[in-house]
Amino acid sequence: MFLVLTLKRIIGMNPILAILIALSTLASAQFPLLSQSPLKLVGSQSSSQILPNIGTRFEFNPSGRRKEAGIAGFGPFQSRNLTLTFNDQLNTVNKIAAGVKNIPQTLEQVLAQDWGNFKGAFKKAYTAAEEALRKEIFIDNRQAVIDFNTKYSSGEETFTMQLNPFADLLPHEFSLKLNGFNRSSLTKRVKIPSPSAFVPSANVNIPEKMDWRDQGAVTTVKFQGDCMGCYAFASAAALESHTYRKTGKLVDLSPQQILDCSKGYGNEGCKGGLMTDAYEYVKTQPGLDNWDSYPYEGKDGECRFKEESVQAYCTGYVELPEGDEKALEYAVATIGPVTVAIDASQRGFQFYKDGIYLDRNCKNKQEEMNHGVLVIGYGTEPDGKKYWLVKNSYGPQWGNGGYVKMAKDAGNHCGIANSASYPLV
Repeated sequence: MFLVLTLKRIIGMNPILAILIALSTLASAQFPLLSQSPLKLVGSQSSSQILPNIGTRFEFNPSGRRKEAGIAGFGPFQSRNLTLTFNDQLNTVNKIAAGVKNIPQTLEQVLAQDWGNFKGAFKKAYTAAEEALRKEIFIDNRQAVIDFNTKYSSGEETFTMQLNPFADLLPHEFSLKLNGFNRSSLTKRVKIPSPSAFVPSANVNIPEKMDWRDQGAVTTVKFQGDCMGCYAFASAAALESHTYRKTGKLVDLSPQQILDCSKGYGNEGCKGGLMTDAYEYVKTQPGLDNWDSYPYEGKDGECRFKEESVQAYCTGYVELPEGDEKALEYAVATIGPVTVAIDASQRGFQFYKDGIYLDRNCKNKQEEMNHGVLVIGYGTEPDGKKYWLVKNSYGPQWGNGGYVKMAKDAGNHCGIANSASYPLV
């Protein structure tokens, strides 16, 4: 009640400040690590003003009382803003103040609300027996993200993390559910010919920066779901880009066909496989259908290849020298996107959001590679740090719209150059 009266007194003098105070109070009760759009206030007596973004990241001290992070810096104007006239401001503040009594006051209440927000945002449903475990995992991951971003803010880390649809999974569960590179155990029933050798172009000056999206050669980010089919998405994405370079037509191709139909080449559908085996399958078939005629189902099925729906062919593939980042750079710059295998089993990768992924726990031995992705470019940040631009298949809610910048020329970080290859079309 005191807050309501205080806000009403302030509104008569400075309505902008009143709303700002109310929003700052409410902010900490929202889903952590996300931020609200600024309010745009429009009035006849003053020019439009943008309120600062309200930061919703907060920490907890040993006593269990909340420590507010306060207000973040002034953010850019965003598309979905709330426009208020001065005639509406008093009602707005009254409504905000009326909701203050519902703000969680204890750590347990805050965690319960965040858990509910997570389930609602990502449409999660559990059995009664499972929910308690998933909630505990979520709480642990939530705190790990907060702690990690605190280190980033102090300059100890090079990337940020954010809660995403995988926040109810332990790191090893996450890796077993999604990362399917090099898991093939079947004896290959078709002898795979030796790949072509990579010979870099002589006397070619490669650009300092490359992003094949700028050339229109990359399709949208996809989500592989609960299927270890990363190798199918990476190889299909590479064929999309290289076919575009040849024909000028960018078409979404079918990773589901690779899952269903390349088992005779050593792959195991949703249990994992290799991009090179996928290339050999498409070469022998021959051809890969488009996505619309053979849509993704996220599970193993019978092979339903339709010759009339083929949109891409493969005549072979090239493997780059193991561990050679310079060869990878030449190939990406002069040939096109390249499929690679990486270690994606770390919690930092599970919750990667932005920045250059440089994780001291990331492994780089050949036998430790577990996830297939597509390198579509490279570049250098203003501070001089180099990166590989990588397209993932965890969906656009992961990372920076589904992409990750991985440390480049940093000792073959995460083994990014261990198993690099690209298709010939």
